[in-house]
Amino acid sequence: MTTEAQAQTSNRLGWDHYPLQLTPVERNNVRIRQPHKGEIAEIVNLRTQVFFPNQPDRFVFRDEIEVDRNPETVHAVAFSGDVLVGSGLLLPLSETVDDIHDFKIANVAVRPKYKKNQVGSKILDFLEDIAADLGAPSVGVDATSQAAGFYEKLGYQRQGPPVVYSKNRIEIPMNKVLMPTMEAVNAHL
Repeated sequence: MTTEAQAQTSNRLGWDHYPLQLTPVERNNVRIRQPHKGEIAEIVNLRTQVFFPNQPDRFVFRDEIEVDRNPETVHAVAFSGDVLVGSGLLLPLSETVDDIHDFKIANVAVRPKYKKNQVGSKILDFLEDIAADLGAPSVGVDATSQAAGFYEKLGYQRQGPPVVYSKNRIEIPMNKVLMPTMEAVNAHL
């Protein structure tokens, strides 16, 4: 990609870092794409509504915003018409010898009335495709005990015992092996 195309992508996104120009995906009247400048507040609001429904005025912690602003974080949003119905993140965890990242998917949030529309799985597909395009051998997720079955249906496997943070917050480390695209394989040869 040319420097000019990278600049256009960065300007469109509102973040000055992301070098890939990702093609939006539309399935069953839901459009999955990268967010535009100014949508971060709406994304954080959606996460608060989904993850903390009884705390609408919850304080957003600095580390949450830092994850959103991390130059290597890949964002995905799902819209039905003009309504934000879901979002998720792809976070690089480490680099291997061949500059191949391992990734973790985080903060997948879907408005309750859209969960039957497979919005969560569409967001995961979008983020998994990005990781595969970047040559990642796998992608991980820390699933809540309520969401573990959802991830298992999509090919994720449990990777050890649950981690107990509190009686209301238990996360299960899970992983999914990806099939890197030929483009990614050729890029690392």
